[in-house]
Amino acid sequence: MRLDRYKNYYKGGIYHIYNRGNNKENIFLDKNDYIFYLIVLKKYLEKYDAVLLGYCLMPNHIHFEIKQNSEIPLSKCMGGLHTSYSNYFNKKHNRIGHLFQGRFKAKEVKSEAQLLELIFYIHLNPVSAQLVKLPDDWVWSSAQDYIGIRNGTLPDKRIILNLLEGLGAYNKIMIEKLERQNWVEIENILFD
Repeated sequence: MRLDRYKNYYKGGIYHIYNRGNNKENIFLDKNDYIFYLIVLKKYLEKYDAVLLGYCLMPNHIHFEIKQNSEIPLSKCMGGLHTSYSNYFNKKHNRIGHLFQGRFKAKEVKSEAQLLELIFYIHLNPVSAQLVKLPDDWVWSSAQDYIGIRNGTLPDKRIILNLLEGLGAYNKIMIEKLERQNWVEIENILFD
């Protein structure tokens, strides 16, 4: 049986997609690994008509907020992406075997509150892992795009910024969350 049948992917659905390295090992070892992954991600998003609302690439795992715009399930996009990246990574780093710890996880975003909390959770990931002090210090996420430091074309910020009524509201909420740093509250909303 295909695993797709157990997931309720549908046109217009928004999902939190995440996965990590096999045995919690790093899946990005240098700057070029991150860049290659983002290039291939963009290719597969376009191929399967999916929109990336936000992302964060961590040394040993990934987080995405993705909207599916077609009837083709996101599993096709993610399967192609991770196969391509694994082949590149294994060849480059002279290794064999699975790079990712099983199949990616997908959790449907069911409300506007979850949609908004998820983008902050994704952007705060490097802060909670103590890799940086501020989300905009981590270049491998869409935080710099949302904060206004970078004007990248990979994430589509319109849905989230429209809900927040602009960049100013995003920055204000991010500052509040950094001051509180209440990760348990955020995780409870996202993973109920």
